[in-house]
Amino acid sequence: MTHTPTRRLLALLLAVATVFSLLSMSVSAADEQTGPELKLVSTATEPLKKGDSFTVEVQFPSDIEFSNFELNFDFDLTQFKLTAVNTSYTKIVDGEEFEVNYIKNSGAVINMNPVVDEDNGKEYGGRIVEYILDSAKGINVKADKGILFTFTFEVLKCNADPQSISVYNRLFKKSLTAETFGDITPVITPAQISISHTLTAVPAKDATCTEDGNTAYWTCSVCKKLFSDAEGKTEITAQDTVIAATGHTRSDVWSSDGTYHWHVCTICNAELDKAEHSGGTATCQAKAICDVCKAEYGTKTNHTFISKHDNTQHWKECNACGALDPDNPKTNHTFGEWETVTDSSCTATGTKKHTCTACDYSETGVIDKKAHTPEHHDRVEPTCTATGSIEYWQCSVCNKKFSNADCTSEVTDVTLPMAAHILTKTDAKAATCTEAGNTEYWTCSACGTWFLDGSGEHAITDHNSVVIPATGHTADDSGWNSNGTNHWHVCATCKEKFDEAAHTGGTATCSSKAVCDVCKAEYGTTTAHTFINKHDDTQHWKECNACGALDPDNPKTNHTFGEWETVTDSSCTATGTKKHTCTACDYSETGVIDKKAHTPEHHDRVEPTCTATGSIEYWQCSVCNKKFSNADCTTEVTDVTLDKLPHSAGTAWEKDTTYHWHLCTSCGSEVMDKAVHTYGDWVTVAEATETEAGLRKRTCSVCGYEQTEEIGILRFTVTVRNGSGSGEYKSGETVTITADRRSGYTFEKWTVDSGNVTLAKETDSTTTFTMPAENVTVTATYRYNGGSGSGSGSSSGIVIKDEKGKVLGKADPDTGIVELPITPVPAASSSRQAEELEITIPKNTTVKVEIPVRNVTPGTVVVIVHADGTEEIVRTSVVTKNGVALELTGSATVKVYDNSKFFTDVPAANWASDAVAFASSRELFNGTGANTFSPNAPMTRQMLMTVLARLDGTDTSGNAYAKGMEWAIRNGVSNGSDPEGKITREQLATMLWRYAGSPSVSGRMTGFVDADQISGYAEDAILWATKAGIIGGKGNGQLDPKGYATRAEVAAMLMRYCNTLFTK
Repeated sequence: MTHTPTRRLLALLLAVATVFSLLSMSVSAADEQTGPELKLVSTATEPLKKGDSFTVEVQFPSDIEFSNFELNFDFDLTQFKLTAVNTSYTKIVDGEEFEVNYIKNSGAVINMNPVVDEDNGKEYGGRIVEYILDSAKGINVKADKGILFTFTFEVLKCNADPQSISVYNRLFKKSLTAETFGDITPVITPAQISISHTLTAVPAKDATCTEDGNTAYWTCSVCKKLFSDAEGKTEITAQDTVIAATGHTRSDVWSSDGTYHWHVCTICNAELDKAEHSGGTATCQAKAICDVCKAEYGTKTNHTFISKHDNTQHWKECNACGALDPDNPKTNHTFGEWETVTDSSCTATGTKKHTCTACDYSETGVIDKKAHTPEHHDRVEPTCTATGSIEYWQCSVCNKKFSNADCTSEVTDVTLPMAAHILTKTDAKAATCTEAGNTEYWTCSACGTWFLDGSGEHAITDHNSVVIPATGHTADDSGWNSNGTNHWHVCATCKEKFDEAAHTGGTATCSSKAVCDVCKAEYGTTTAHTFINKHDDTQHWKECNACGALDPDNPKTNHTFGEWETVTDSSCTATGTKKHTCTACDYSETGVIDKKAHTPEHHDRVEPTCTATGSIEYWQCSVCNKKFSNADCTTEVTDVTLDKLPHSAGTAWEKDTTYHWHLCTSCGSEVMDKAVHTYGDWVTVAEATETEAGLRKRTCSVCGYEQTEEIGILRFTVTVRNGSGSGEYKSGETVTITADRRSGYTFEKWTVDSGNVTLAKETDSTTTFTMPAENVTVTATYRYNGGSGSGSGSSSGIVIKDEKGKVLGKADPDTGIVELPITPVPAASSSRQAEELEITIPKNTTVKVEIPVRNVTPGTVVVIVHADGTEEIVRTSVVTKNGVALELTGSATVKVYDNSKFFTDVPAANWASDAVAFASSRELFNGTGANTFSPNAPMTRQMLMTVLARLDGTDTSGNAYAKGMEWAIRNGVSNGSDPEGKITREQLATMLWRYAGSPSVSGRMTGFVDADQISGYAEDAILWATKAGIIGGKGNGQLDPKGYATRAEVAAMLMRYCNTLFTK
């Protein structure tokens, strides 16, 4: 195989025409051949470390002359870097020797950068080439003192394995005039390099109850790597060395004193779970019993005397034990004056009472009825249209009626019946042809009413009902009578004319009179002929339009045509038309004008590129725009386009802080292979301390981009139970904590559960302390109805216990939420890694539970672990300040983990990022692509129905939309209409309102300029949603009820609705 410098050398050699012979030979293959030894020798005597430099000599027998040569070096590019080259050989010209100090002065090329072999694609460390510019004979080279070159290398990294530097191919030529190439084939001896780590041993340490231990390991002070062996052969991570803390082993029984109870660790005797006694109620007979450890604590209470009485005496006694108060013995009542409780009336007695002046006992009595208050009503006589009434008296208070002024004779009916009508009869009369008749009827002279009968029982409301219409004329058998002007009928009964009218219709012609359309008689006179022009393709004439008679003044005559005229001109795509017209009439003949030739314009061939299409050579007519592949325009083509060439990706990576990509080598602008950086593990560059931030970095394994990140100054966690102030703080920082306000409770004091701190004042609801270099937990405690205990107590009776029966918490009286006073659980990255939490709740009891979670995010979810091992996401769980809250009925096993999804089109700064994380993590609805959510895209009605069905716990797997719509129709959320229509904001609020049970709401919508655009069906739903904070405006006072709801807005409204489930 032969190669030219065009393929093998740098741009500097492109003009050189010398041809080299390449001999590719591996080191192992060289052992099987013979020839002069080309030996690489390292001058390093001790193992090298990262950053060290060393020299390698390339040795060759000094008695062998040669001409052109090429050396390509083979070594680990991540291990070594070639930094310098020195030459040491002699050039021989016409038998005279002289020293060459720098190889470049003799026509050689040195490339100390990595080189890619174009034959096998492998990257090598560098290349040395010597070529002769002068073609004169006898110009050779030989090694001076057996050394051709001296190379200087730098060690780039630590390594416990032996390394080598070799030559992977070499080319020697005995002389320029030699007939064959590669006639000198050296045997390669690589240089062997020893490199080591700088290791420090870290001894093993046993784990304790509270602290992790570690296995023995070694760490390199140069590369910071960890190893399990003293030779640095087996690399490990810091996590591999950790021996987890064993944790305390609690005693089975509680220890206690008068104030606290605790468990004792059986290994280290540490006091565990220490807390103040709580629960129980002290009385005047016994101390309180702690709900947790069952020990007595506190003191007995004083008697609580309360007032007591019977119907004769009053006294005070203890509410708990019943003992009499010696200061308030039994004493007879002393009553005051009577007081009216309910006044009497004319229909009912009243009540009165008098009360003991020393206690609240009272006696009641009766107040007699009062007299009636009568109003007089005169007698009213009846008529034929109205009833009358007798004389009577009516009480203005009770409205009862009486027949006497003393109101002693009550009457229930004071009505007098109506009087009879005074009737006059009208006899029946028959109708005639021209006059109407009537049936008989009677009329009342008093009220004017008409009646069908003489007794006046059946009134006539429609006077027309007694009218008999006139019969009208009936024509005799003679039919129509007529004269030259009119026609008429004769009545068979009264013989009078009727229906008389003038003749009408019909058309007179030149041959007959008009015929009347009604009576069919002729009338009027005939008309004159109407002559019109007529023609055929040879002659023209005039004839009568009615009867066809020829006009004697205009007989048939042959056409006389004028000149041809162009009607439509021809073109290169269509023929034209022409016509000539008779000079005596309007008859014309048409003819065809032949097509014209195309008018071609030439277009040269345009070669395509990777950014633009090209085109073939073609001709295009400037008139019709058709394209042809020949100048004669006989071969039409429809597509002259040449497709774009494919882009060619370069080898170098372009990069920014997020992506890496290749650029096209042809156009320099097309982005190819673009992808997000693929980072390895974070590597700590500088550890953080309590006073200074640290630094860490990670490297993209594809393009080498390094991302750095500051490690914050060491902070420690403060956990505040029943109050605010939780967070991370620096050592020495002042921490302010404030107890929550709780209805029905009085703050008592702060207790320090863990951490070495001293509170400024433990009895102040807001106090401070100085942050130590460790985590701190404090709890606010309260008094309730005279008792003492933690603020999580409640009168609801709801208690949560762990699997050992330990009380974990009680329902808060304000929110109804039980906050579990346990160490915050970590939000694992998957269900598999999450720990299980057993929560015991009284049977058939529903309670809202808050689980403390470390580093909670909007994507943190709770899953129920069922008895069969299956898991179910609690879709209505919400994120709180300290963890997640959910509603449980009865005991349950749960897990907590972060189920957040990553979407490139919803960055953390997006207004809806929390809502999108909430909806997607609870799998109410997912993204639109692998990493996209499309937050501004609309949502269809059927999709919303499906989302609400999932929120309700319905399994929508399979045909999701069909199952979602079936659920919505069955539960009255929607009627299922227009499933593929986009959901509007008012429709979204209405479906959510119906899902919530259509809660009642009062008031009217205010605060939005477009409130009048809300549809009637959506008014209650929108008012409910705005009051609950579920839906808000869109700026400028606009609610936009008929605007389409985006996917982000749906996610936000779902999250806000779920939050309302955990507030009062």
